[in-house]
Amino acid sequence: MAGDAERPAGTVSIHLYGEMAFFRMMPDAALLRDSTQILLPEEALDGLREELEHRFTLTIRSEEQGVRIVGSPVEIKEASAYLSRNGISVQ
Repeated sequence: MAGDAERPAGTVSIHLYGEMAFFRMMPDAALLRDSTQILLPEEALDGLREELEHRFTLTIRSEEQGVRIVGSPVEIKEASAYLSRNGISVQ
């Protein structure tokens, strides 16, 4: 169909109550993860970690594959903009 590419990814659940049906769109888990976390190489936060923790409500964890920054979609969006302004590529 023509509009399929614009439809958000996710799952639709249908709940039947008597003669009424309710539809609920469940977002794709990968999309939620993308909007609530950032994964960067450890060295990417050199000189920026303290300021990130001060400016935003985030959890920053060191892991095997790098640093995971976790927060609400709003905080992650603002933190991403801050990192970008400071030369850190966030995808």
